[in-house]
Amino acid sequence: MKTALRGLRVLVTRPKNQAAGLINALTQAGAKVIHYPVLEIEATADSPLTQTILADLGQFKVLIFISTNAVRFAAQFMEKQSVQPSIQLPIQLPSSAQCLSIGQATSAALQQYFGNTSLFPQNAADSESLLELEALQQNQISGHKILIVRGEGGRETLKQQLQQRGAEVQYLELYRRVSPEFSSENPNPLPVLLKNHGIDLITVTSGQSLEYLTELAEHQKGELKALPLLTPSARVADIAQRSGFKKLIQSRGARDTEIVEGLINWRRNDQNGR
Repeated sequence: MKTALRGLRVLVTRPKNQAAGLINALTQAGAKVIHYPVLEIEATADSPLTQTILADLGQFKVLIFISTNAVRFAAQFMEKQSVQPSIQLPIQLPSSAQCLSIGQATSAALQQYFGNTSLFPQNAADSESLLELEALQQNQISGHKILIVRGEGGRETLKQQLQQRGAEVQYLELYRRVSPEFSSENPNPLPVLLKNHGIDLITVTSGQSLEYLTELAEHQKGELKALPLLTPSARVADIAQRSGFKKLIQSRGARDTEIVEGLINWRRNDQNGR
């Protein structure tokens, strides 16, 4: 394991506060990691609407958390508001609501921050797989309220499908993704890395991070798209393929262990000439 990725120069694109586990796992496997966050995560501004929703989570039959960030920022907002004298909010989620997570990592975050168990799809961490759960079928949700906790923007598939099944769906958008800013004092290192062939492989964990990565490559997009790219799902792989990436590696998911496992399998097969 300690030599499985020896010498492989891997570009990790996760945000600063979410990359330590993956960087450590890759380093333990022998890789040389170059951390290049293509986006950062920041909280949205507090608002009366946010306060109102968090104060009455019991009105929802189902709470859907789209990411670990959705869980983390929900906990932060609830903790911050609970200390305000005019607002009495519990840090616990209501027992009357069923919690659903986009994947195993988000489910683990719910357990960590709130002590709640949640249902999540076993086959893939995406909206399509989430929609296959029995808890979200029409006979279960028609006429009921569902809250989707997520960041600003993103796909509308989940909301649209739930509405078609008769549910009343509302968003609680608690964070936003922003691209890093560079200057003459803090230049963008990616174009130089690509031009000098300083990267062997890239990992991305979302379609949006792939979009930002491509933009940040500037005039070296050809070099970028010639590199092997690991994606955590078929959906992101499809986006990458349509964007012009030729060498795609798909892991079983976005967890650190799944990404490292995907890279080890790829390298083993590549070395065997398959």
